[in-house]
Amino acid sequence: MAGTDFPPLDPTESVHLAARARAGNSAALDDLLLRYQDRLRRIVRIRLGARLRANVESMDIVQEAMFVAARKIGDVELQSSAAIINWLSRIAEHKIHDANDYFTAQRRDRGREASMNLVINGESVGWEPADHALPPNKNAEQLEVEEIVDEALSELVEAQREVFLLRHYCGADWDEVARELERSVDAVQQLYVRARAALRKKVEPRLGG
Repeated sequence: MAGTDFPPLDPTESVHLAARARAGNSAALDDLLLRYQDRLRRIVRIRLGARLRANVESMDIVQEAMFVAARKIGDVELQSSAAIINWLSRIAEHKIHDANDYFTAQRRDRGREASMNLVINGESVGWEPADHALPPNKNAEQLEVEEIVDEALSELVEAQREVFLLRHYCGADWDEVARELERSVDAVQQLYVRARAALRKKVEPRLGG
């Protein structure tokens, strides 16, 4: 489906970068985080949902998640490309929850003011996203299609959204998807078929199909 394909990543190279980053190689860490930056940005955009996207920039969450990842890379052993992006997306999910808690509380107390950076983790950020945060080989039309797809995906029920994210955005194999969702392989495959059909139904009218 248009808008759901990502440039292929060499999984062996990704795992090697993760191992070198874990050993303290800062250049490998930078390369690793940059390698997954766009995928994480899109996952964050989807999981934020429309309400939070009105208040929080996806890249702010990505930057905070990457900062945490840079501090914690030495504590994890990542054995696959899917494991890397899934680990990053879990960190980002915690940041999304922090943002949601903040804005929920803020609605109860309109007089409350705080910097979003302080809301997320109260620390100065130690990792900066690349200037070319969006891949330079993407044109405006491709980016528009991706935004439409991501918006539609964010509207799916959670189980359908997550199986599609794991399979397409994280690149997980069926065994990994099943473990993550705590279901059988057959169950997640059936769920994926329903998710794909539901997503197509939402996307095609928006793309003029």
